[in-house]
Formats: sequence, structure tokens, C-alpha cells
Amino acid sequence: MNVKKIILKKLKSFFSPIAARLGFYSKGSNEDGKTFLLSQSLSYLKENGFSPKYILDVGANHGTWTRDVITIFPEANFILIEPQAQLEKSIEDLKESFKVRFFSIGLGNENCIREFSINESDDSSSFNRSKTNLKGYDFIGSKMIQMRKLDSFLNEENIPIPDLVKIDAEGLDMEVLEGASSIFGITQVIFLEASIHQKTFPNSLIRVMNYMDQKGYELFDFTDLNRPFSNGLLWLVEVMFVKKGSSFGK
Repeated sequence: MNVKKIILKKLKSFFSPIAARLGFYSKGSNEDGKTFLLSQSLSYLKENGFSPKYILDVGANHGTWTRDVITIFPEANFILIEPQAQLEKSIEDLKESFKVRFFSIGLGNENCIREFSINESDDSSSFNRSKTNLKGYDFIGSKMIQMRKLDSFLNEENIPIPDLVKIDAEGLDMEVLEGASSIFGITQVIFLEASIHQKTFPNSLIRVMNYMDQKGYELFDFTDLNRPFSNGLLWLVEVMFVKKGSSFGK
């Protein structure tokens, strides 16, 4: 390797984490940025004594988020919630090697049967049929899915209140929280999706922050900066909240 290549490699290794934290990644490389941000934040918590026994992943999809987190907390019990039952096959290896359980239901603010809209892109399928008309994100059908309040689900399945909760419900994160009153004040860390330029979602960043402040949680970090389109604008963010007064929140 010549001197020029060595210098370029060193520069890339130095600036890549900075670029990731600032969100300067194309769609193709965004997963690396997301993994970096999430890993940095959770590693910090672990170093400061956070050791979750139960982790809840709401809107698990193919289990990508859980795969990242399980490398940091491999001894935890993971509960994955995903309305699309066919996606369970994506995490079969995790179920065999770790304490992972998959439930094919939806979570919301009521116990009912509700229409679930199926999108060409399975990570955009949702109980919230967005009015956004983007190529590759067309709705192709629907089906009726069981929806439960998180409070009811935990009680029925005899699952302890999780130490860490992540919710990615395609704009309905606030509805999930409305059915999750039992977790507030007990769950230490909560991840939520919030919208910036995705104006069809009701969970704007300011609304999410105000809601969590009222529930006794403070913003700790941003663990995903989603810029999926060619205009480069920040579309959605994943926001990490910690319980006020926690040792790692200081």
C-alpha cells in the first residue's frame, strides 16, 4: 500500500464516525451510520452500569435493530413485536442462539382488531396508511390484525416491564405509548421515532419531546438520522430518552 492510500485510509477512519453522527450518509450506507450511533449510545449506558434484563422491540420488522442491540446486551431477554407474521423467519437464528421471542400482533391504544395496510416496502406497512405517494412505497393490500395495549400484552404474557423499550410504529408511536401507562417510571430507556420532514406523521419531534418530558423522561441522544431521499433532507430520527434522575442521564 503506497503512502497516499495509507493517508486516505487514516483520514477515512477518522472522519467516518463524525460523518455518521452528523447524518451525512447516502441511503446505501445509512445502516452503517445508524449502527454506529446506536452502538455508541448503548455502550455508554453499559459502561455506566445499565444492564437490562428485558428489552422490547416494537415494530421489529426483520430484526435489524435487535441484531445491533444484542451484540451489546447478549444476556437480555428480547421481546419482538411485529404484525407481519412472515417476517419471523428473518430472526430464526436469533431465536436459536439468544433469548428472543417473537409475537405477531400490533400494539396501540386499544384492544381490538384493526386494518393493517401492506406496503411494497415491508418496513412501511402500517396501521397508519400514509398519504405519501413515493415510488416503491405503494400500498398493495390490507388485512385485519389483532391489536393490543402494551399494558394488556405484558400482563397476558406474564412479561415483566422491560428495562428498555424501542418503538417504531410508522407514525403511531404516541398511540402505542397511550396503551403503555405501566412502563413509565419503571422502564429506564425508551427509543421513539420522530418526524422532521415527514409531515404526514403526527409524531413530530417537538410533540414527542414534550410528551416524554411530561412522562418524566429526558432526551439523551439521536440514534438514527434518516435521510432516505436524493434531496438530503432529514426525514425521520430515532430519539433515545432516559428516565430523569438516572445515573447515566447526568
